[in-house]
Amino acid sequence: MTTRQRHDAVHDLHHRGLGTAAIARSLGLDRKTVRRYRDAATPEQLLTDTPKRNTQLDAYLSYLTHRWDEGTTNAVQLTAELRTKGYRGSERSVASAAAGLARPKPGTCD
Repeated sequence: MTTRQRHDAVHDLHHRGLGTAAIARSLGLDRKTVRRYRDAATPEQLLTDTPKRNTQLDAYLSYLTHRWDEGTTNAVQLTAELRTKGYRGSERSVASAAAGLARPKPGTCD
């Protein structure tokens, strides 16, 4: 469910007279999330450009990108290489970052 769809669903149920707890149960959301969606007049208020949190992998992203561009796409191998450079994070984080490298950048064509 997208943010816009969730916003519409929360507002629809709220206008029908359901309370926060009932909406949360109905949509499988936390009550704080329901309140945040209910209090937002438009879905755009919920779509913020929040800055990305820093991760252990940030210091190694240029190396990871370089290796990806060279054709190394195996997350296990990339993680092993990063560990020799001091990376102490998870293989899952490397795999997630690598998956992001595999996607075309917005505004580009294949």
